[in-house]
Amino acid sequence: MNSLALNLNNILNETQAGFLLSSMGKKLYFPKGIVAQSAEASAKANKYNATAGMAFNKKKPLILSGLSYNINNMDTNDYITYAPTPGVMELRELWKSQIIKKNPGLENIHTSLPIVVPGLTSGISNTADLFLDPGDNLVIPDLFWGNYQLIFEIRKEVNIKRFSFLGVIKLIQPL
Repeated sequence: MNSLALNLNNILNETQAGFLLSSMGKKLYFPKGIVAQSAEASAKANKYNATAGMAFNKKKPLILSGLSYNINNMDTNDYITYAPTPGVMELRELWKSQIIKKNPGLENIHTSLPIVVPGLTSGISNTADLFLDPGDNLVIPDLFWGNYQLIFEIRKEVNIKRFSFLGVIKLIQPL
């Protein structure tokens, strides 16, 4: 196993998060090479920098003139560059403040910032990778999107256990 993953597992050992990780989740880590190389190139590249999937000229992203032709009054760094892996920090902080505003009971509870994902299916798939092993049981309502079966039963080989969503609704309705 990669030493970065081992270090992360040592940190999470004996915590609930560490206990919940799947075998794949315990092997995952964020590689330092890409981030370190990109940071070094940003600091040392005086004219061109073409690391991390983007090309820059004097700290400005290179863009085809046909793409930027109709975009006025906006810095190319704001609309053409990659967002940070977990999402734009200001958006994540605003999102967390909205979560607390809608759920005031969370105000004094330490929570991390939300992570931005490219879509719900991607988020569900990533979560399944982190926390589910083949043969695990997953309890979900009987009303769910078809991609759940593809992610959980086919891809992750998890046993879906369904419960009646409408039955729960009937239970929580006031008499």
